[in-house]
Amino acid sequence: MTRQPHDQFAKSLLSEVLSPWGDVEISREVSDEPRSIDLYFQPNPQQDPSPLGLLGRMAQTPCLLEPYRNPVTVSQIGTCLLKA
Repeated sequence: MTRQPHDQFAKSLLSEVLSPWGDVEISREVSDEPRSIDLYFQPNPQQDPSPLGLLGRMAQTPCLLEPYRNPVTVSQIGTCLLKA
């Protein structure tokens, strides 16, 4: 369970939008340390996500999505990159 309602909303929204185009995994654990990725998406090669616009372009290959409510800081970007 998330402590931030906007975080749960973003994960649920992305899951609903992306699930017709592939597999969505929310709060996927990263193996190197006890961290988790907000959302992991594995596209279905038989589906074309381009109707989703920019999100569809990002979802053409497996991707990690970390939605933020506010503009991110340099430190937060670094933390996200460590999860990849």
